Amino acid sequence: MANSDVSLGGTALLNDPVHNRGTAFTEEELTSHHLEGLLPAAVDDLPTQLKRVLGHLSAKPTALEQYIYLQDLCDRNETLFYTTPMSDPARFVLIVYDPTIADACLTYGHIYRRPQGMYLNKRMKGHFAEVLANWPVRDICFICVSSGGRILGLGGIGANGAPIPIGKLQLYTGCAAVPPDCLLPIHLDIGTTHAALRADPLYTGLRDEPPSPDEVDALVDEFVEQQIECFRASASTLRIGKVRTRSVFWPGIRTGTSSTMTAFRELRASQSPASRQHFRSRTRSWPIRLRSLPAPGRPGSALPT
Repeated sequence: MANSDVSLGGTALLNDPVHNRGTAFTEEELTSHHLEGLLPAAVDDLPTQLKRVLGHLSAKPTALEQYIYLQDLCDRNETLFYTTPMSDPARFVLIVYDPTIADACLTYGHIYRRPQGMYLNKRMKGHFAEVLANWPVRDICFICVSSGGRILGLGGIGANGAPIPIGKLQLYTGCAAVPPDCLLPIHLDIGTTHAALRADPLYTGLRDEPPSPDEVDALVDEFVEQQIECFRASASTLRIGKVRTRSVFWPGIRTGTSSTMTAFRELRASQSPASRQHFRSRTRSWPIRLRSLPAPGRPGSALPT
């Protein structure tokens, strides 16, 4: 990924996961971006960096530790992070998402490092618009929202469900080359009935019982209206409380049970010609290219092209 148009330099560039290339900066880039002396002398290509990542992963004793390492990598170097699952999708889907993500959800408050996406809660009702405006990107193509309810058979786990929308959208990039900056994972915290979580001092969410179904409906209606106004996304997937995953498309709303890949297929089918062309142009600008994803247990199946 060329960095000639990046205005950041020095440690600010190294701390920006979108533009940071780690040891892959060329000697010319080290000079132009004031990185000389801030990195080791060797200049690595992407395969060499990937080899180092795979070595780190092989030293991790559990899939959860591999998950934690990969999320830390995403926070440091997005290009290298997404290169990793694309190097072996059938292997890394099991780490980035199901089944490892169930362990990540159960322990989220204990493994939390940095924020990913947005964290909204029921106390923001009445000013969702102002809160959503804090997100730095307006050109959002897909939003995935969860309240932590009915996730992977774990019950209502509240804020511990945050890894679900994060992981789903990481698959959109890692397996379908969707630019990560046009994807937005959101956790909508409505509380939890899980007493053990509420008693956990490291729990990251509200320690309240969820409101009544009517109150949840009103909360979701306001949230959906405000996210449409703020982002005008092509599509959104919501999983709120006891409601199964819903795919929401603009204009209008239609619902239905949806897996990650089905939702992505529906997203592409729902776009107008103009928005589809815009989406394609953004995808072409993303350095990771589209690849097939063998579905677990179904060798040879792949994403639709």
